[in-house]
Amino acid sequence: MNNLVKIPRNSKIGLEEKTQLLLKSAVERHQNGQLESAHLAYEELLKIDPNNIIGLQLYGVLASQVNQFEVALNLLNRSVSLEPNYVDALLNRGTVLQNQQRYEEAIADFNRVITIQPNYAEAYFNRGNARRDMGQFEKALKDYNSALLLKPNYPDALANSARTLTELGQFQHALEIYNKVIAIDANRADAHRQISILKKYKTHDKQLLTMERLVKRNKLTSEEIAQLCYGLGKAYDDLGEYDKAFLYFQKGATLRKKLLNYDISKDEILFSMIKKRAKKLNNFSVVHPSTVITPIFIVGMPRSGTTLIEQILSSHSMVFGAGELPFWGIVCKKLIYENAVLQKNTIINIREQYLAALKKVTAKSLIVTDKMPHNFLYINFILKAFPEAKIIHCSRDPAAVCWSNYAHYFSTNGLGYSYDLKDLVSYYHMYNKLMKFWQKTYQPSIFDIKYENLVAAPQKEIRKLLQFIGLEYQIMCLYPEKNKRLVGTASQQQVMSPIYTGSSKKWKNYACFLEGHFKTLPKN
Repeated sequence: MNNLVKIPRNSKIGLEEKTQLLLKSAVERHQNGQLESAHLAYEELLKIDPNNIIGLQLYGVLASQVNQFEVALNLLNRSVSLEPNYVDALLNRGTVLQNQQRYEEAIADFNRVITIQPNYAEAYFNRGNARRDMGQFEKALKDYNSALLLKPNYPDALANSARTLTELGQFQHALEIYNKVIAIDANRADAHRQISILKKYKTHDKQLLTMERLVKRNKLTSEEIAQLCYGLGKAYDDLGEYDKAFLYFQKGATLRKKLLNYDISKDEILFSMIKKRAKKLNNFSVVHPSTVITPIFIVGMPRSGTTLIEQILSSHSMVFGAGELPFWGIVCKKLIYENAVLQKNTIINIREQYLAALKKVTAKSLIVTDKMPHNFLYINFILKAFPEAKIIHCSRDPAAVCWSNYAHYFSTNGLGYSYDLKDLVSYYHMYNKLMKFWQKTYQPSIFDIKYENLVAAPQKEIRKLLQFIGLEYQIMCLYPEKNKRLVGTASQQQVMSPIYTGSSKKWKNYACFLEGHFKTLPKN
């Protein structure tokens, strides 16, 4: 039984008053986090008044909060069609479009809001977010600064400005702004975590003590506490107090797994379905029209050196580094789960769509890298659509990879396996078996490079890598830290330093806390 506002039969209350009561009820429930009840209230409201632009807009917001983006878009489109200058509906529609990676359309909505209401700080902020997602970091920074001119102590704009400065390699400036954020709001867990990444801790650090105090008070959300725990884990790792560091990493990981509601059985099903689909996919051949662009796919487990490899390759004058493109995960998962009958036209269409996506990021380069690590799941689809593609598989000491994943907070929600040691090891085994399957099936198209070999003898390994791609050796590939290309991943600080050895041994500081989990991992 729901808790909607009851309108008595034969009531003398007018229709307009009824809608106001229902709207008020829906908003109260929405604001209190009673999303299911709010959903029912919005439904009731729109039965009575289908063209209520506020109800449509707020119901769209609710739908986007539960990741029903198509539903949200439909509701927001209706609201905007009824009132084209309704800035809140335009702003929220732009955010939904951004979540669907329809960035140009999102920016068009934010531009409309700015035209209608030039002093709307949130519109500049949202446009900055869309531009940042597109890798337009300089433009994003300008938008955040515009928002801050209108709202000088706007913490979200400050935090995203600092994050963008980090991606631009301006670490000290970013640190200063994050410190300003926590001076405004000491509870900003995301800012505390980012600060922990940017600095090296010393004993009795005040910001470390603030993080500890916030965790002990336990008055923040689980997500905020999780972020603080990763910050504290990094701080105590810097101080060499590995027992404390591990406890904080463990607590943060436990909270993240619970928040994501991760169940490894879903990934087990996915891996099983991938192998079944691979056999069907190999039963037919596709003749593709020639193209001047050659895609290079850099794959492997996260934290295995994929970012470093892309920086090395994109240091070559003939190569453009496109970063982590989400294309294959979106397209292939749908084909795998729907178990659709694959046709030659399906593969040709995928090829054309991907080429169009590449042309959006580069109009000049003939060789383009895509370093989405989890594309290792879709190597059969990739090579069926692009027989000329090159796959570079990055591997690293399995224990080093697993520990680096476990001790890292991923802002994306797609790496739930990394927050539990048992899940992490199980996932690594599934990845390892799948890669062996691909290597056996597609061996000439896959080049394996070990991180430890690369850092020990960079010139030798880079020459072999370039030879595999068909490129002449260029000395700049030996100095990826001088590459002015921007890196928007968790490895941005590492790749801005010269190639160095030793990072694969960090996990040994925690060997005594791992309870034998890593004993079953394959040997490096």
